Amino acid sequence: MQRCYGHRCSVLLRGIVLSLLLGVFAQCSLQAQVLTASEREYHSRLEMVCKVWGYLKYVHPGVNASKSWDDSLIQTISHVKTARSQAEYFSSVERLIAAAGAVTTATTPAPVIPQQLRLPVDYSWMNDRQMLSSSAISTLAGIRENFRPFLSYYIEPSPVGTPQARNENPYPSMTEPNEEYRLLALFRYWNMINYFFPYKDTIGRPWETVLPELIPMFIAARTSNEYYAAVRRMSAQINDSHGFVVQNTMFFNFFGRGSLPLDLRYVQGQTVVSDITMSESARMRFGLQDVRKGDVLLSIDGVSVDTLRKRLAPLVPASNSSALQRDINSLLCRGNFGPVMLKLRRGAREFDIIPTRNTLLSIDFVTDNSQPWRILPENIGYVNMGRLQRASVPKMMEDLMKTRGIIFDIRNYPNGTLYDIGAYLSTPVPFVRFTAINPAFPGVFFQGSNAVSGAPSPLSPPNFIGRTKTYQGKTVALINQETQSHAEFTAMAFRATGMKIIGSQTAGADGNIVSVRLPGDIEVVYTSLGVFYPDGKVTQRIGIVPDIPFQPTVSGMQAGRDEVLERGIKEILGQSLSLAECQIELQANIRPNPASENARLDFWLAADQAMTIRVFNTIGQCVREIPHSGMLGQNTVSLEMGSLAQGLYFAVLESPSFTCRTAIPVIKSR
Repeated sequence: MQRCYGHRCSVLLRGIVLSLLLGVFAQCSLQAQVLTASEREYHSRLEMVCKVWGYLKYVHPGVNASKSWDDSLIQTISHVKTARSQAEYFSSVERLIAAAGAVTTATTPAPVIPQQLRLPVDYSWMNDRQMLSSSAISTLAGIRENFRPFLSYYIEPSPVGTPQARNENPYPSMTEPNEEYRLLALFRYWNMINYFFPYKDTIGRPWETVLPELIPMFIAARTSNEYYAAVRRMSAQINDSHGFVVQNTMFFNFFGRGSLPLDLRYVQGQTVVSDITMSESARMRFGLQDVRKGDVLLSIDGVSVDTLRKRLAPLVPASNSSALQRDINSLLCRGNFGPVMLKLRRGAREFDIIPTRNTLLSIDFVTDNSQPWRILPENIGYVNMGRLQRASVPKMMEDLMKTRGIIFDIRNYPNGTLYDIGAYLSTPVPFVRFTAINPAFPGVFFQGSNAVSGAPSPLSPPNFIGRTKTYQGKTVALINQETQSHAEFTAMAFRATGMKIIGSQTAGADGNIVSVRLPGDIEVVYTSLGVFYPDGKVTQRIGIVPDIPFQPTVSGMQAGRDEVLERGIKEILGQSLSLAECQIELQANIRPNPASENARLDFWLAADQAMTIRVFNTIGQCVREIPHSGMLGQNTVSLEMGSLAQGLYFAVLESPSFTCRTAIPVIKSR
């Protein structure tokens, strides 16, 4: 569930503002446009300027409070833009390098950094003789050779030791920065990620490939709205659900100031009203009295929701598709003040309503003031982790100590209670390791420890959870796309105690965050601390993989059921599911289909698990059986179809972890 009035909320505009937003999308698709030879040359030179400027910013002691490194960049961009020859361009880059000051010869040995402690930072550009003069190459080599770790004027350790941008001028009055300052925003952010983002290797592509796509976008973003859209698209490039842009005046100018107080959820490929948490009077005031939980939202002002999702996706930073659709839900709720037409579907009936977007500040929302824990039928405890406070944990455990099982609901944001609860569930057990970038050494992790091989590793020693196990009942935890950051950390800890995890893919963004401010006083956030399982398996982007994958359905929401909670109750009771209730998170397809001699079965798994692939004919006879050791991620299995007669077959994927099956129709051609 994603509330449209939450702190992550964005907005979607209607009428003239919607047209403006769609115009911004056109402006931000410049990589598909044809550039002139001179434009391509200018953009390539800007790439080099970005890399030279950023490198010196963090490794040259001469870049300090005594000079404005921003001004040096602005001047260099202006010179590069007007350079009429290669020599003039080379000269502008040489002046930028010289502005950092003379190279100081090091008097201590250079530190030896094992490859395991290095971020995937590309330094090959330092020897590019097409883009750098011999003098520039030589000077950069001397700077690199004589670099020794130190805290840059522009970097300081955060409370947990990770790099935090400092002394960055946010230029708050620049609501419409000129080209040089727009590029400054891009270059500032790109270099922070290049040297200090611990998940650079999980972005999905080399970070160097992002820069040539973003440069033309920022050059063309002449208005305030276009610039803001470019920043949001930039923040989305690291595929980090923490990578959001903090709301400011530009946010409201771009997206609008009105909102609809609806909770939306993306369920079974549909946008569904998941909750209505306002009073009847508020519903009447907004014109939402006819909306019911489970209604499917089809269009907004005549534009289909599916179309809007595709258009808005590039503006949303997200680690995975679950988090992406979660945050787009709120983008669908806001816009300019005034009426908006919504088309909804309830059952087989489609109908229109015209509610009014307005401010949410004065709405009398219905709040839940009940105790965060209770005992369900069959003597099963339930705990809402988003409402439970640390001081209440002893009382909660006392009340639930004699239950047959406890369900910990982490489909929310917990309040730091995991260690307190874990003390009742387990003796000490490791559950997490961290990695952190060294603020004094750009592109290098702090050295941790590797208990397996003893080789240098960025992984810290593990953290432990548990003290003295006193609770004897079964425990399960519920997760979904709302489970992010500390909530995912909590799920990792609970799993280590032996707790079963039930639900769907989490947001895939764990670890402390830091931010950097850009011209226009735009604050962009990203994850700065790496979080891993004790064996080194990553959580970023993947999220917490449930032991029992299970998702709600539209029909269940319409009936007012919490199907994931129901699944948790059945797990506590040891009850198996009916075939209709079973779910397996598989997205599979056969290629080619119709199949000839050989076919390829492609599917994605949320966890390592042994599989059996069987091919059945239409009368239920198994004609092929293939065992498969399924691995996390994309899997491919070959199906030999040559000896089978022409007709219709079904490929069935089965796993011991599930009591249900997923079937894919296969047409066998001649």
